[in-house]
Amino acid sequence: MKFIKNTPFTWVALAVFLESRILLLAFWQPWISDVNIYFDVATEAWSKGHVAYQDFMWSYPPLSLSIVYLPYLIAATPDSYRLVFRLITFAYECVFIGYFAHFLVDRLKLDAKAATIGICSYSVLGMFQGHLIYDRLDLLLGLCLMMSLYYVSDPRIYRSVVPGVVGVLWKVMPILWLPVLGLFIAYQHGRKALIRSVLIGAIPTAIVLVGWNAYSNGHMFSTLDMHNKRGIQIESTWASFFMVEKVLNPSAKIQIADNYGAQHLGGEDVPGWVVVASKVVGFTVLAAFYIHLSRRLHKIRNGGRAKTFNIYIGAMFAMSAPYVIFCATQRVLSPQYFMWWLPTLGILYAWRPRWLDIGLGTLVIMLTSIEFDGMRYIGIDVSYLDYVQFNPFLTWVVTVRNVLVLLFAIRFIVLYRDYFSDEPTFVKDHCRGPRSVRLG
Repeated sequence: MKFIKNTPFTWVALAVFLESRILLLAFWQPWISDVNIYFDVATEAWSKGHVAYQDFMWSYPPLSLSIVYLPYLIAATPDSYRLVFRLITFAYECVFIGYFAHFLVDRLKLDAKAATIGICSYSVLGMFQGHLIYDRLDLLLGLCLMMSLYYVSDPRIYRSVVPGVVGVLWKVMPILWLPVLGLFIAYQHGRKALIRSVLIGAIPTAIVLVGWNAYSNGHMFSTLDMHNKRGIQIESTWASFFMVEKVLNPSAKIQIADNYGAQHLGGEDVPGWVVVASKVVGFTVLAAFYIHLSRRLHKIRNGGRAKTFNIYIGAMFAMSAPYVIFCATQRVLSPQYFMWWLPTLGILYAWRPRWLDIGLGTLVIMLTSIEFDGMRYIGIDVSYLDYVQFNPFLTWVVTVRNVLVLLFAIRFIVLYRDYFSDEPTFVKDHCRGPRSVRLG
């Protein structure tokens, strides 16, 4: 690829990415890491012969066990296990960067300078995620999204569907954008292709889930169902009002319950109707988004906008929107969820750099770093553990972050709606990538 071989910007992008990741791998200490949990899980499986879901708790679909079990084969101590685990996730990210660079240059037809901005933006924003990048399972979700975006117009539809299936079997969340992918497949290739894509996704997913559920003697589905029982997580936009209320009024009857692998609000001053609403509103907004997208794609396909509609830009907005909406409206939110935003932010900064978008997106990532453990690296001993104790400073940091999340979500949906309109205004349709295919 010309971008990789022949431009000086290549070396700038490569240097920024590698140097930032060397810093993460070598110097970021695991203040709050899930790798110790993964090590214990692998020990249960390999040393004791126990079965996930049946003999020990595992909160994610079965494919994610592969990366948890694999390092234990060559690293049987906690420190060596973490090193191998992080190197594997780093390898995933290197594959991601390859697809990311190709997407910017080959699909969006950006020049090397713009692509370098995108890669450097992604790399720097990833630095603010700290050790979360390599100490969690979420990095692969970015790769799955990027691969599906890269192949979204490929007539071999399995190329875009399979990464989504892998993501669902890894950590469920790509199920949010798989309906969007289906709509784009129908838009380009017709209903028969949509049916094939559903079968390509559903059959292996069903085989894996039903098979592992049988292997675990029926415990897998009941274990994964615990996510439906979760309350309002203390970092979510729904929780901010009550967290601030507790800071301003320490006598308020608001507590934090540690259950289902996270921290949730509890107490008499958290009304039951708020908990119910937090479980409904987010999915209602997502449903409205899917309906709007379906109607707009139908209208674009049969109208004059089809001549200027860029599949890749449209897919970027539409497939990223569910993640943005989820973080802004759902009752659950953890720092690593913003890892799902990084590919979108990198693309947005490269393709359409605007200070408003850059400011909102970057501040969300930076404030999330402060909330979790970023202050430790400048010598201030304050982290998520203090937030759980209603630390005033961190409570206000998270509250401001959540306001910015809502503002960014509104802004992103405005951009999405504009691009899918008959005559875009905010977004200039200047990419030279493949246009839509108007089907008869």
